[in-house]
Amino acid sequence: MKPYDSGLTTEVIARAQRDEWLDRMLDNWSRWAAGDIGGPQAFTACASAERHYAIPVWEDEDHGAGDEPDELAGESLDIAWRRLPPPQRQVLQAVHLQWPLERVRAQRGCATRAADADRFRAGELRMPLALMLQTYSQARAALARLLRQGVMH
Repeated sequence: MKPYDSGLTTEVIARAQRDEWLDRMLDNWSRWAAGDIGGPQAFTACASAERHYAIPVWEDEDHGAGDEPDELAGESLDIAWRRLPPPQRQVLQAVHLQWPLERVRAQRGCATRAADADRFRAGELRMPLALMLQTYSQARAALARLLRQGVMH
């Protein structure tokens, strides 16, 4: 017998809350926490076997600096995240840092749906799926409130 699937996922919750600013902040936080430098690596040596020749770098050349995470925004969200109750911190960390959908798809296969990823996260957290989704919804609302009030207050 197939388990009941309500169709509710962390992605559906994020879309239903219609907070694009918070979505961008969470995406930035996940890249900031992972130490993502953004963009492709800029090579400084040529592709020869000896690597003796330096590649000239043009002064007006952009190496993807716009793709780098905003450090101040990442730190601000991290401060606000630390002020949340432990269950909310655990769920946000699981969804955005430990097991984002792309990482779950890489581990379990590219056909993994968002609902399957949520079941996997709930299992790893040892938490019922419904409780994880409810906690995720509450955590997003609390995090947005903290960020909009200012995390230093």
